[in-house]
Amino acid sequence: MEKNQQMTTRELVFSFLWLTVAIVPLVTLLLNFIFLRWDWGLMDDMAILNSGSTMVDRFQGYGHALMEWGVLRFTFVAHSSAVYTLFENNPQLLYIFKLFEICMVLLIWGFAAFRITGRKISIVLVPAITLSFHYFYDAFFYLSSHEFLGLFFVGCALHFFLNSIDVGGARRFRWGAWVMTVLFLLCAFGAKEPFVSCGVALGMGYLYLSWEKRGVGISRSMLLAGSILILITVFYVLWLLQSVKSGYSSRYDMFSIPLLSNNFMSWMRKDFLNHSVWVLGAFFIIWKTGIPEIKKSFMNSWELRFGVVIALLLYGGYFLILLPWSTITYYATPLGLFFAFLVTILISRHLFNLRDRSLAIMVIVFLIVNQFVCQYALRREAGYMSDTIQLREWFKKNHLAHRLGNDDVIFANAMEASRAIPLTIERKWQIHLEPFRYSLDPEAPVENRKANFYLYSPRFATMDLNQLANWELVFQSQNWVMYKRGKSQ
Repeated sequence: MEKNQQMTTRELVFSFLWLTVAIVPLVTLLLNFIFLRWDWGLMDDMAILNSGSTMVDRFQGYGHALMEWGVLRFTFVAHSSAVYTLFENNPQLLYIFKLFEICMVLLIWGFAAFRITGRKISIVLVPAITLSFHYFYDAFFYLSSHEFLGLFFVGCALHFFLNSIDVGGARRFRWGAWVMTVLFLLCAFGAKEPFVSCGVALGMGYLYLSWEKRGVGISRSMLLAGSILILITVFYVLWLLQSVKSGYSSRYDMFSIPLLSNNFMSWMRKDFLNHSVWVLGAFFIIWKTGIPEIKKSFMNSWELRFGVVIALLLYGGYFLILLPWSTITYYATPLGLFFAFLVTILISRHLFNLRDRSLAIMVIVFLIVNQFVCQYALRREAGYMSDTIQLREWFKKNHLAHRLGNDDVIFANAMEASRAIPLTIERKWQIHLEPFRYSLDPEAPVENRKANFYLYSPRFATMDLNQLANWELVFQSQNWVMYKRGKSQ
């Protein structure tokens, strides 16, 4: 009994240390959101804010605009219309609020891993591993990104999935919990379309468990539940393809070999490279524990086998959905969490088999890794935000000094920013500027008018800067450069 108490104390100490691996990056972000200047971004913020003046107006206006654009995101629209109305005069508070929303998502998935593994360390490991993934931080910095909301609903669906199969004993099937699983999955689909892959993943999870529990009464129910869930998801996808897909979403091409190849290589160079630190960490734990011990634990636990299967289905399915579109930036946010979920299930029962020295070294290494990744992402995005704020203030100053008029034609190599920057300026100072034109050719006439200014950013589409060699440089920062056409031109 004394030995067990000592082991419990040891696990508590190291669980607290692993908690710091997750907490330190989150506290770093929180302090930066509090003390630095954070304003509206250049993605969908202005589109949401300008779609109405009330929550209902924004729900109707923005929802209709997205439908015309070729996407159906009713859950995201409902969430956005609420939070953008609540925080429309204080975007800095919205960054803080979204950080706490994402913390809740991490806890939901951590508790799901705990229910599967039976190890409380899982609650801590999921966020600790997730926060080593670079692109997960985009969810914190891009206010209008959808992915975290889909992860919230899929996490809730997973908990009801576990309720439906009575994960503690798997003696009977709970159809009420299955209905809630389906409802939460539909909410995830309404956050962003790629989450339909999670409907298929959980449906296949039921089919796998029906095979695991073959010969037991619950097997038939799980086979039926999984089949129906997959059918619901397939019908939803077919409906999207037939009734919703158009415009923006029509670019989704599942059969473009060059596109698939480029996106796969992007995943290898960036996503998998980011995963590799924890791939090595997991292999180290498996090596130290021993293959026979690992094999024994999985042979004796259908929960662990199921956990690995469902994690692989979630990751693999979402990856395949992204492959024809983009496997990097904020699109890849769910991959970081699904990967963390998989690794947690693989190692949580064996982590404390390591000696104290090995455990301490791992904690230190991954604390450094997480803080490095956090600081890298924070420095990039905080610098981008600061430069964008300075650029807006430059526009205000030059407009008031009559050096920049309402009818000046401005080209830019940043497509979304071309519309977002003048809209944010108008919202903040009631200064109207014509929407910038996206063009990589500063000499191309638009409606028989040439550009007076060209706004260039190295973050966006590449172009030949020699075209601007004879233009006057009037504003420069790391992320934005403003050129003015010379008189002789």
